[in-house]
Amino acid sequence: MKKLLPLVLVTGFVIAGGAVLFAVQYFSSQYLTSHGTAAKQPAECGGVHVTHVVTIQNDVMNPQETTGKLCDVLTITNLDNKRRIMAFGVHDSHKAYNGVTEKRLEKSQSFSVVLNETGTYVVHDHLDDDVKSGFIVAK
Repeated sequence: MKKLLPLVLVTGFVIAGGAVLFAVQYFSSQYLTSHGTAAKQPAECGGVHVTHVVTIQNDVMNPQETTGKLCDVLTITNLDNKRRIMAFGVHDSHKAYNGVTEKRLEKSQSFSVVLNETGTYVVHDHLDDDVKSGFIVAK
């Protein structure tokens, strides 16, 4: 019986560890994805539109506020050496913008959204909610 106890304990730890790894992978793939389909572009979009670029460097988003028009594009680029999880809305009350609730950005990665809803919005790093920027979308 004494010889079986270490084997039972190791087996239990392996099973528990596997379950934890599976849960982390499953929930991160579900939680950190776009909700909905591809970026939605309003039917009235046509012609040339501006791309507004926001960079993250030294834990600061620049510019702090962007003003664009419907059908423009907002691109966020992570220049820091750490992973960012960019989220729309205020911290812990994330709201999807153009089908995206959160987006993971490694160093030098970017993502873009078409500005398809008028209003005032916030985008922040879910892991460091002091890293944030606002954007205003007008007609």
